[in-house]
Amino acid sequence: MEISTLNLLLIYALVAALNTAAHWLPWDIAPALADERGRMRRLAAYVYGTLTIFLGCVLGALAEGLTGANEVGLTAAILFLAGAIVSAGLGTLIPYCLDTLREKEILAADVKDYEQTLKG
Repeated sequence: MEISTLNLLLIYALVAALNTAAHWLPWDIAPALADERGRMRRLAAYVYGTLTIFLGCVLGALAEGLTGANEVGLTAAILFLAGAIVSAGLGTLIPYCLDTLREKEILAADVKDYEQTLKG
């Protein structure tokens, strides 16, 4: 028996959600992890991201083991790793894209206000 696609998707969604949550978490509550802008320090972010990828691989292997497989095959291990990497990447990239879009909206509104003030 093999791990179900739904189980894999749930594991990958968890990895992506953990990385997305880390993007917007107020890291200034943990001063050792935060930089001067309140974001997670680079080294801490790399460690956190790597741990979420590892978590995805472990959960995938555990789910595979729960299906009755005595050992996880190479193909399954590569699938777990690739899926976890892609999920973590998307969980990191999407918040940055959303932040960029929001910043552009704010900038456009500021430009419009400035133009109205000049016409004023």
